[in-house]
Amino acid sequence: MENFKPSIDEKVNFDSSNFFVFLIKWRKILIITTFAAGVIAAIISLLIKEKYEAKVTMFPTMSNAVSKALITDQFGNEDILQFGEEEQAQQMIQILKSNELRDTIIKKFNLAAHWEIDPQSKYARTKLYEQYKSNIKFRRTEYLSVEIIVRDEDPVLAADIANSIAELFDTMKLKIQRQRALEGFRIVERTYLDIQNQIKQKSDSLMWLNDKGIGDYNLQVERLTEAIGREIGRGNSQAVKILQTQLDTITKYGAVYKQLNEQLALLNKRLVEFQQKYDEARIDAFSQLPQKFVVENAYPPDRKAYPVRWLIVVVTALSAFVLTLICLIFYENYEKYRDKIIKSDK
Repeated sequence: MENFKPSIDEKVNFDSSNFFVFLIKWRKILIITTFAAGVIAAIISLLIKEKYEAKVTMFPTMSNAVSKALITDQFGNEDILQFGEEEQAQQMIQILKSNELRDTIIKKFNLAAHWEIDPQSKYARTKLYEQYKSNIKFRRTEYLSVEIIVRDEDPVLAADIANSIAELFDTMKLKIQRQRALEGFRIVERTYLDIQNQIKQKSDSLMWLNDKGIGDYNLQVERLTEAIGREIGRGNSQAVKILQTQLDTITKYGAVYKQLNEQLALLNKRLVEFQQKYDEARIDAFSQLPQKFVVENAYPPDRKAYPVRWLIVVVTALSAFVLTLICLIFYENYEKYRDKIIKSDK
């Protein structure tokens, strides 16, 4: 036994002719196992519930801030009609996979009852979420679009779920964006209203000064001084007294009037500059611009997508044939080498 060593010819003893002979020899077992596996696969495939597939195809938008695409007048502003790129597609998928969107769809279509999951059973929520994940999928295509793929036994329900998910995407994304946009709008609005309030206060103060006869300070002082000089020359003391009172009033409030005018001019300039920010913040906070381009809405399919029974039968039968073939090869070689070893020992 120690001196027994198989030759190269003995190690490689399966050429094409030998293999054909091998198949003829074991044809009955190969046919029986392959046929049996195919029959079993066919029976099992018949027990699998048929499912229909509905699909929505859509592109994300490039612009997130509506104001940048619509009213901002600057170089490089975003095009409202531009399709999103890979980053926007990934963001879209992330929102589509969000827990809130999933729970909304489950509740809207009562999927727990549809999938016959008892809410009082153990791990009911886990089973429900696994079923959702199994039947509803999201995929980014090579063209950077996103597909919503829904499979269900009811073709109409599958289409309704797919279209509802696409509609909910806008709601979800706008909700996320609005949380930040509203806070930004409130900050801008407070500043904007504060500027308007300051302008009103200073305008009221100027009106009060106007009622006291305060207008163009420099011009009034010049004219009153000239008038007082003329009246003094005429010896009209009464007129001089009246003019001097007016001059004292203008002198008293003139500096305040001039300062208020300067401040009001600055506030009006600031209000004009802030008007655009206010408009942008308001648009971003309250706009309802769609966040996607829908290429194809889902429709109720008239042909099942799952299971592909012929494919299940063919794959199972081929797998059984190959596995049986491998087992028989090992078995026959084992028998040959065992017989040689026994002969060598003798």
